Parts: sequence; structure tokens; C-alpha cells
Amino acid sequence: MSNFVTTFFRKRDEMNFKIIEFKKIDSTNDYLKNYFSNLDEGTVIVTKYQTKGRGRLTRSWLDSKNNNLTFSILLYPKIANPNLSKLTLMACASVFDVLSKKADNIKIKWPNDILIDNKKICGILTESIFEGNQLKCVIIGIGINVNSKKFPNEIAMRATSLYLATKNHFDLEELLQAILTNFSKHYQMFLEDKHSYIDVCRLNSPYIGTMVKVLINEELKEVKIIDILDNGNLLISDDNQLREIISGEITLI
Repeated sequence: MSNFVTTFFRKRDEMNFKIIEFKKIDSTNDYLKNYFSNLDEGTVIVTKYQTKGRGRLTRSWLDSKNNNLTFSILLYPKIANPNLSKLTLMACASVFDVLSKKADNIKIKWPNDILIDNKKICGILTESIFEGNQLKCVIIGIGINVNSKKFPNEIAMRATSLYLATKNHFDLEELLQAILTNFSKHYQMFLEDKHSYIDVCRLNSPYIGTMVKVLINEELKEVKIIDILDNGNLLISDDNQLREIISGEITLI
């Protein structure tokens, strides 16, 4: 643990963030999973390069050294039965608040992605650690393509970056601090059981009111997206029957 530097970032009425920065690490989420018991809420692990980043459904996250913003936030939600889906949407809203001021046509793809022109620019992975039935901590990992100028052929049609969308170079530290400011605001709303961050996700979804393909339990179905509910679930119309889904992979037809 000798190769990091620490800084502190705090404003009035915001979380106290302790930022621990690595030049290189396998996974910021895994670091917090290994060391959370010795760390305070608001600890942020950020790295210049992540070698074994992960997304949802065991997918890997491809990083580009020194070009992207990759970090994880440690939380100890002091409420009964915290809803992890809502925490993911809260993180989505926090990132959207910042990126939407930097580029046009940014949308939130339920449950955990940010898109520009229907290409992925950000992915979010929320994980939790339990001992028996007791929640010990929640870890939210966020990866944002910021200054990358190209992607491997296999994902080039599905991924983009702030640089590719705007032709501008962005300061990673400034982006991080802006996101943490919004994260602190939305996290307080989460703790107070308010849903302003879900409104952000709802209003900026490209799918509400459209027919999509949804992968649920490895079954691909064609449904209509009706809404994102205050509990974080997706409300769909499936064969003219309303139902909620907790998680799923959606693809716009």
C-alpha cells in the first residue's frame, strides 16, 4: 500500500471524501472489497490504469492508460435494507449531471450505463458485502471513457468517449471532483428516501415509451418500456401485462 497518494475533498453539507490514487491497480472495486474494514465511508479509490476492471454480468471493462476516469466509492448506508438498484441509479444521475454539461445527446440506459449517441461512455458496477444477513458495505465502481481516441474493433461501434464526442480534452481530476459533488447530493436524497435522482434517470432515458428487446434470465423478449419506478425497477408491458423487472439487458429495436 505504498504506491498511492491521498487527498481530501470536502465542501459544506457534503460527504467527506478521502481519495486514494494508484498509478496502476487490478480493480478499484476489488481493492475496496479487500480493505473496506480499515476504511471510512467516502473512501474513493481512483487509478490511472485498471488491468482487471469488471462490468455487469461478468463482462470485462477495457481501460486505456491515463485517458479514462476509473474509480470506486465505499459506502456504509445507515438505513434498513438499502436498495442496490437505487444506488446504481443514484450513481448514474451523479455522472449524468456532469457529463451532460460537457457533451450533447447524453442518455441514461437503465440500469447502469451512460450513452452518447447510443454509444456507451460510462458503466457502473454496484457490489455489496454481507456477513450472514448483515450488510457490511456497498461499493460503487464507475468507469468513464474520457480522453480515449480509439477503441478495439470489437467494441468501436458500441463505445465512445468524451473526446470523440466533443474533440476536447478533459481534466480527469476536475471531472472526478464534479461527480463526487453530485454524488454527495444524490446520496443524501437516497438516505432520506427521496427520489430526485430517479427523476433524472427517468427524464433522460432513451427507452421509456419504446419497444425494446429485454434479456431476462437468459430469455430474450420484446416488450414496451413504461417507466422507471421509484423503487429502481423497470416497469414494462409484456403481452399487454404490466410487470416489474429488477435487472436485465435492454436493446432498443
